[in-house]
Order: sequence, then C-alpha cells, then structure tokens
Amino acid sequence: MQQPTTGGSKSEFALISYVGRINYDFGGKYLLSATIRRDGASRFSPADKWGTFPSVSVGWRISEESFMESVPLISDLKLRGSYGLTGNANIGDYRYLNTINSNFFYKFAGATLLPASTVRDLANTTIKWESTAMTNVGLDLGLFDDRVTASVEWFNNETRDMLLGVPIPPSLGYDGAPTANVGTVNNRGFELMAGYRKTSGGFQWSVSGNIAFIKNELTDLGIGNVVFGPNFEGDPVTYTEEGKPIAYFYGWQVDRIYQNQAEITADNELDGNAATPYQLNATAPGDIRFKDLNNDGIINASDRTQLGHFLPDFSYGINATANFKNFDLTLFIQGVSGNEILNTNRYDLEGMTRLFNSGTAVLNRWTPTNTNTNVPRAIANDPNRNSRVSDRFIEDGSYLRVKNLSLGYTLPAGILKSFGKGFISNVRVYVSTQNLLTITDYTGWDPEIGARSGITDARDITLNSGVDYGQFPQPRTIIGGIQVGF
Repeated sequence: MQQPTTGGSKSEFALISYVGRINYDFGGKYLLSATIRRDGASRFSPADKWGTFPSVSVGWRISEESFMESVPLISDLKLRGSYGLTGNANIGDYRYLNTINSNFFYKFAGATLLPASTVRDLANTTIKWESTAMTNVGLDLGLFDDRVTASVEWFNNETRDMLLGVPIPPSLGYDGAPTANVGTVNNRGFELMAGYRKTSGGFQWSVSGNIAFIKNELTDLGIGNVVFGPNFEGDPVTYTEEGKPIAYFYGWQVDRIYQNQAEITADNELDGNAATPYQLNATAPGDIRFKDLNNDGIINASDRTQLGHFLPDFSYGINATANFKNFDLTLFIQGVSGNEILNTNRYDLEGMTRLFNSGTAVLNRWTPTNTNTNVPRAIANDPNRNSRVSDRFIEDGSYLRVKNLSLGYTLPAGILKSFGKGFISNVRVYVSTQNLLTITDYTGWDPEIGARSGITDARDITLNSGVDYGQFPQPRTIIGGIQVGF
C-alpha cells in the first residue's frame, strides 16, 4: 500500500503605496492634473524597495476660446499632452535572496541517494523597480455637436531597468537565470480614432473605430550582447539584442526537403571537405534542408536568424450600437495584423519524434512515393533535427474577431402596464455572444496567445510572448436571458 504524502509551500509579498493628486481647471479652457506615487515592494531588498513615480498632464480646450465662436461646426477642439512614470515589480518573490530548493538527491558515503537541498538560483541584491516613462501628445476634435468625433495621438513609451532573467554559464553551479535590471526598450507610434453617432429619430445608432501602429526596439541591453529566451527542445525560442525588437523569434530557415542522396552528397562538399556533413551525419532523403545563411557550407548555430515578432504592425477595433423601436444591438470587432506566432503544438502534431499520436498532416509526410510535400519523413528520435525551432513552425498571427455581439428586445410599456397592474416596470429579452467569429490563417487553437500556464514572472512572460505552447483557448459563448425590473 502506498504511503500518503503531504506537501505545501508559503510565499509572502507586501506592497505599500502613497498617492497624491492635484487637479486644476481655469475657465474650462486650461486643464492641469499632477500625480505622484511612492511605492514600496518586498520583492526588492530594503535598500531598493522604494520607487517614486510622478505624472503630469495638461490640456487646452481651444473650442472654449472666444475666437472659436465664429466656427460653429466645431463643437470641441482640445490639445493635450502628458508625461508620467509607472513602475513594475512583477518578478516573483524572494528574487534578491539566495533561496534553498529541497527537491534534490545526493549520493553520500555508502552510495545511497538521500534527500538534499541547495541554492539553485544566483541571487541579485541590487535589483530595483523597473520603470516606464510615457509621453503622449494628442488632439481631439468634435463636429456638429459632437455627432462626429475624431482624435489622433502620438505616444513614446520607454521602459528602463527592465527586469529580465540573465543567462549564466552552468559552470557557475546554478541552473536558474538570476533576475537583473538590464537595458532599455522603446515603444512608439500613433493611434487614430473616429466615430459618428445619431441620437434622434426612431433609428438611433453610433459607430466608432480605432487603429494603432507601434514600433518596438531594444535601445540598450546593458549587459553582454544578447539575452536568450526560454528553451524549447534544446533551442532558445526568442533572442534579444540591441537595435532589434525585444524577444524576436530566433531559429533556422527551411529551404526544402532532400529528395535523394545525391543532393546530400553535393551539399557535404560545399565547404571543400566531403567528410564534413552539411547538416548531420544522419541526414537522409526526406529530411529538411535548412538554409546556410553565412555561406560556409555547414549548418550550425550561426545560421539562425530573426523569424518574426509577436507584436503586430497595427491593431484595430470597431464599436457599433443601434436602437430601433424596442430593439437594441451592440457590436465589438477587434483585430491585429502583421504579427507572428511560434506554434510549438505542431512539434507534437507533426514532429514524429516519439511514439505518441500525431496530427493528420503526417499522413502527407515524405516517402519515396510521396515526394511533393513539405512534411519530412517519419524517423525515430529525429536524427536530422527536423523539428528544431525554425520558420516551419512560425505562422501569421493576424486575425479579425467578432469579440462581442448582443441583441435585445424590450417589451413595450403598454403591455407591462396591463400585465400585473404595473408591478413589473421593465422586461428585456436578450442574446449575447463572445468570440462568435474569428477570421485567421493561424492553424492553432486561438491566435490571441495568452501567457503560458504557470508563468507568473514578467521577465519570463516577456521572453515567451507570442509562443503558443497549447494555452487554453478563449471559449465561444452564447448566453440568452431575461432581465426583469420591478
């Protein structure tokens, strides 16, 4: 009979904040707001636990000036700007301490394995708050008593002292990447919004839309040359270096599938030495040929390159409402374009590396009689590493999604008055949906990739962004109901 076991853990985190705010309004034309926060977090050492984060915003209601009275079609015109600092302490608990991990065994005298404990992660007592400096300048416009609205905004956000895991050599005796404040990343772009609303007559409706463009760049790394993201099947999934987007996908590029041994032999001679394989000694017909990007006749780590990024070129949204007699409708559509997703699920479905069920794509795998395919041969243990991190698993993550849709009908007041002698004041019957329709070329479950289950540190979430490990997809829901007012 198996003996019952028990276990548990305890973690503590404390945050204390002081906030002060001042608002000033002169004649409805000149606006000022200033805020200051003082935050203390237990995740940093006593010497570095405090951070100060001020912000200020100003606005000028140009439409309230006397010289605008001669322009009646402009009902609102406002110029605004803001600057502020925000802080981030989302790194997990006790990162600045040498904590002891007891999940080990050690062979002491007598060659018996006994439970053991050791310090697994290298501590960093100097880590401090990560901060983001945000600058915004915008212009808001309203026409025809605000029936037509529009705004344009430019933003520049600079994150400093980023909290990321810094890889260290295993020879130091630690297998966990210590947390450190490393480098600066910049996000800048602009956003456009426009809308129209009709609030009179039997049919009332409104529609508004927005689109945002953003550029991400790591401007200063602060340590070394690069930071590798978490590994997948022995390869880092992301790569971070100065002058590029943070945590871009990193790996090999697929060229084609070898069809015969003669092609492999010819590649082996590219470097002038037939004894040196182009890829691996076990490469055979049906294996993937990867691109030799540095033209040295050998495929190795130096042939990896940027394969895409999780941030889209632009994102957009559309909101619409309508009311006709007793019917009401609300609609929200959102989407992104130009981002990539690393779909690691295809490793399990198409990798054919171990003895478990595969996806239907492997039915079209390469065989001597089925050569017109992009799915490599089936071979135990994948000796050519066909399933290494490559653009084979990089997919376009663009999508358009009907995020929310609701349709309702309110019973006429006359019917309610005759029913129950006015006891019931309102009855509305409705149907509401979420994620009703998604248009995308992505083959995974959901193009909206959330954080991998179990990852809580901002540093790991950042370096894993856009990697689909099979996160639970957002469900499609349809809800019907009746709202009754008394």
